[in-house]
Amino acid sequence: MAPTALIIDDNSVVRSMLRLGLEWRGWSVVEAKNPYEGLVTFREVGPRLVTLDLVMPINDGVDALHLARMIRDEDPEAILFVVSAFATKEDLKAFFQRQGVELFDKTNADSPNFDKLFERVDQLFPQPGAHSG
Repeated sequence: MAPTALIIDDNSVVRSMLRLGLEWRGWSVVEAKNPYEGLVTFREVGPRLVTLDLVMPINDGVDALHLARMIRDEDPEAILFVVSAFATKEDLKAFFQRQGVELFDKTNADSPNFDKLFERVDQLFPQPGAHSG
């Protein structure tokens, strides 16, 4: 059974690119377009991998930073990748490093390049079909 990944991002282009890359690697992918929808989906699906955009409209009182903390608290085993245009800011990098969360740059939301993220997925899950999602 393919492992499950959850993509939480308000940008449909970003969600599509991440979905295609993960599905190509053998993942089952679900999507959410805001933090609240992401929280509900996370709790329903229990994904092995979560990608989370930092800057999204707050929905039903849940913002992305709170969602990141909730995911870490509820399932410390889930791999959480934060994907943000602010990934190059040193203070943000340091904060997420202390939290054990990996941060990936999304410099161009219209045509993002997620090669580093996919390389990291391949390192962590060399045979994703062998893992349970």
